[in-house]
Amino acid sequence: MSAAGGNKKRESVTFKGTGGGLLIRLRDEADAPVMADMLEELETRLKQSAKFFKNAQASLDLGKREVEAADLETMREMLARYEIRLDSVVSGVNATRSAARQVGLPIRLPSPATTRPPVASETIAAGFPFDSAEALFVQRTLRSGQKIEHHSDVCLIGDVNPGAEIIAGGSVLVWGVLRGMVHAGAVEDKANGAMICAMWFAPTQIRIGELVTRGPATTNAVDFKPETALVREGRIVVEPWMRRK
Repeated sequence: MSAAGGNKKRESVTFKGTGGGLLIRLRDEADAPVMADMLEELETRLKQSAKFFKNAQASLDLGKREVEAADLETMREMLARYEIRLDSVVSGVNATRSAARQVGLPIRLPSPATTRPPVASETIAAGFPFDSAEALFVQRTLRSGQKIEHHSDVCLIGDVNPGAEIIAGGSVLVWGVLRGMVHAGAVEDKANGAMICAMWFAPTQIRIGELVTRGPATTNAVDFKPETALVREGRIVVEPWMRRK
């Protein structure tokens, strides 16, 4: 299995799930796009992942960007069209904080607990591509009838029981027993290269992008081992996860 490759275009808008809801961060470095381009990218990202964000509460992390009141109002209205409520603005810039007050948005100061700059995709295990800026990390067992939906990658430390389901925009890592259903690559721009990895690979059904396949017929625990499902030549294949070792 090849590692995450190439020159991936750096995203200027990132989304991160937090205990307080959704955190939307706009790049604030000197080479970041102008606000008009940033708004266009935000709209594109929202369209791609609309079902994942519906009814979310969001904070807008603007970092060191100086943003005008009109742009804040535009972003609030844009989020509202996708049924996302903008609850606060995270900024340490006086002009941006003043603009937020003008449009009636609460303000929070940046802190390591609430913000994190976007980073390039990382390889966390045997070439598994993971975008840690937007990934959802969950530590629990998913029982029958329970579901996790997330617009980017999902890492579950625990088991996925029969009747449970994970739907992820990107890749899925199950650090435990996978016996339920998983849909990776549910967001179009993240489907290319999406994978499903599990320490004990025995799903009832897996889907990557638009491709679907059923899990193995055997129920003998000794036959299961760490494996990865990915797309090769237009079909889903399953291969040993740690084959290089």
